[in-house]
Amino acid sequence: MKESKKYSQVLKKFIKKMKSEISVPQIEQENEIDIVVWAGIYEIVPFQDAPTIYSTLQSHFVDWNDLRVSRHEEIKDVLGSRCLESKLLGENIKSALNAIFDKYDCLSLEMLLEKGKREASRELDTLTGMSKYIIDFFMLTAMGAQHLPMSKRMFDYVKFAGLVYPGSKESEIKGFLERQIPVSELYSLYCYIKAAADQADIEDIEAHAEESNKAKTAKKKTPSKSKKSSAKAGSAAKKTVKSAAETKTAKKKTAKKTATKKSAAKKTATKKTTAKKTAPKAKSAKKKTAAKKK
Repeated sequence: MKESKKYSQVLKKFIKKMKSEISVPQIEQENEIDIVVWAGIYEIVPFQDAPTIYSTLQSHFVDWNDLRVSRHEEIKDVLGSRCLESKLLGENIKSALNAIFDKYDCLSLEMLLEKGKREASRELDTLTGMSKYIIDFFMLTAMGAQHLPMSKRMFDYVKFAGLVYPGSKESEIKGFLERQIPVSELYSLYCYIKAAADQADIEDIEAHAEESNKAKTAKKKTPSKSKKSSAKAGSAAKKTVKSAAETKTAKKKTAKKTATKKSAAKKTATKKTTAKKTAPKAKSAKKKTAAKKK
């Protein structure tokens, strides 16, 4: 990411400020599937609403497999007014649980805990239906890997708050943030960014994101004009080269014709000279013959 040294200092100030303002929430979990459910909730709702939603789902359904096979309408009815985005949240959790079940034919990720971090990460990436946020959350909390979960709102917030270089890609932002602190403190950074994003005015964040997208679009259009101009210039240059080549060829043909004509004229002149030389010899021979007769 551009100007990483500058934004590294900005991030340090942000972390110092957030440390004094919020306490890092701890997740209650008995197994690795609990972590997946927490991640599915955190991706959609603010920190303060997550514990209530988790306990409501846990108390209503027999187990997480019961939640996996439930209808979206049932989840919506269970959560009621506790979650305005209950449909999206239900889809997010169910999709992740189904991805696990389809892959391993059971609702467990215990087998991944015995593997290396890279191998586990690669395997999770193959699960169709599990979001990148849930994968990174699992890798960070269950595997202790250098993975920072980032939702769309969190990405928009760090741009809005000036914590990263404007116009940076999401992959650049994520890579920059992950490199700034040791893995032991990465969960705290995640909590600070999410908490700040949850508290920020969503309308301000969305307005800033829209302006940034417009600026990017305008920037993309400008080079395209330059490319067209370059293409036109290139085409004109090609035509000039082609015209020069054609002129050169025409000159060569003209020169060749002239040379052929000169050669033909030279041959004609040579024949005439030869004829002149032959004529006197003939006259001399006639004179000698006449003298002999006398």
